[in-house]
Amino acid sequence: MPKGYLIIFTSLAILFGHIGFAGYIFAGDNRLTYDERIDTVLVVAPLTAAYFISALLFVIRNQQRDIVVKTERANGLFYVFSIVIVLSFFVSIFWLLRSYEIGIISTITSLKRGLGAVETILGAAFALIMENLFGSIEKKTNIVEPAPVVPANGG
Repeated sequence: MPKGYLIIFTSLAILFGHIGFAGYIFAGDNRLTYDERIDTVLVVAPLTAAYFISALLFVIRNQQRDIVVKTERANGLFYVFSIVIVLSFFVSIFWLLRSYEIGIISTITSLKRGLGAVETILGAAFALIMENLFGSIEKKTNIVEPAPVVPANGG
């Protein structure tokens, strides 16, 4: 199957997941205090921000080419793994947020631990899928060479 369909699905899931969680946390009618909302966003946002940036960079870099190219293919097993991992990641986070909202999870600490567990269990697999679909994000640093030290006595 063309890999481009999976790229489109994953990009949209990340877009709506990343923005949707922040909206749900702040606009939702839940029992989080303002400080708990900030704390929760600070836990959830880093989980999805790296994936969001990776997908966004791919979209920007490929804005003038077709995403669905017949020669770029992935087999059915890769499709299944990718979709299950992506959906499990976002559904798990939403379920934890909703469970705290309705009282199944009783403390903000338990919510944070649950979010950490999701990242631990699914994060590495999600990262591998993201790298395969969107490429890695190169860290570019500008290293400035220090000027040579000239002794004061000219020697």
